[in-house]
Amino acid sequence: EAEDEALEHLYYRKSMKKLALEDLQKAYGRLKIKRDELIKVNPNHPKLEKIDNLISQLEYKMKKV
Repeated sequence: EAEDEALEHLYYRKSMKKLALEDLQKAYGRLKIKRDELIKVNPNHPKLEKIDNLISQLEYKMKKV
């Protein structure tokens, strides 16, 4: 669910209003928590690469806002 929220914030339609920094930060925080949980369970979890990519994209977008 954290991934879905991040994707929702990363890939919004241009017709929608601009995303608030707070929304990006919430998605970022949830993804970081999810990433930490996955690392505890399995440091080589297959979803880690996708989550790291999403985190990177969110960091980029937060710098631009």
